[in-house]
Amino acid sequence: MKNLTMNEVMELNERLVGEGVHVVAREVYKNEGLMQGITIVKNDEPTFMAPTLYPAQYESLESLLKNIRKALNDADEMKDVDFDEIRKPEYILKNVIPEVVSEKSPLVERYVNRKFLDLALIYRVPVTTEADECRTFLVSEELIAAIGLTELDLFEAVRARNDYTLKSMKEVLEGMLGSEIESFMPEDNGMFVVSRANNVFGAGVLVTDYLVKVAERLGDFVVIPSSIHELIVIPDEIAGYNYSGIHELVCSVNATEVQPGDKLVDGVYRFSVANGLEKVA
Repeated sequence: MKNLTMNEVMELNERLVGEGVHVVAREVYKNEGLMQGITIVKNDEPTFMAPTLYPAQYESLESLLKNIRKALNDADEMKDVDFDEIRKPEYILKNVIPEVVSEKSPLVERYVNRKFLDLALIYRVPVTTEADECRTFLVSEELIAAIGLTELDLFEAVRARNDYTLKSMKEVLEGMLGSEIESFMPEDNGMFVVSRANNVFGAGVLVTDYLVKVAERLGDFVVIPSSIHELIVIPDEIAGYNYSGIHELVCSVNATEVQPGDKLVDGVYRFSVANGLEKVA
């Protein structure tokens, strides 16, 4: 679905009459660029918070309307969230999540960041401590200045995170396909997937000490940035040194299989205990 016209926004609001809310179209910076977002506003509660929805992610006006109503129900479940509490330094340092994006992401210059190689680290804080962590806010310079934190404080907090998982590719596919995996992958192929238990923002592992743990198990390894949510790692002895060939594969997969909002970069990286993380293609 394309961006909504003003007439379509008006139609949405006409269909929401009687439900105590209306929607407003606005431009929102996302990882993939500037997008049209639909913000839900309660007529009698201007501070009401609900997720922003993006028309481009829906097939029709009807499916967007359905998800607006779902977002309203989900937001009602957050009425007990103490928004002053989640902006306190103690809460932020305990719960902050690293998100790694391309250094060219429009999010980088708008939020607290740390650039490295051709990547950038930004910081997300979950609104609740539930396992899904789908509701987060990005940390701004204005926020940390107001509460007395620095970017280094955030970096030290996320670098120590170890809530990541390392699974063989076969194990991951087995979880998705069950016993069917045996028909086309009877043996492990030597590839591993690094993510978080909830499969959200797993590429943040690139700034953590968890990479050393991976190297203790696999030895030095090649890193393929599958998405902002997970990485594929391949031990050197299996990957070899044909980095240009791996790079071509990464570019092809990113162009055809990865959603624009989930894309990290087309690069190929290598981690060694001796040299840390390096870009190799």
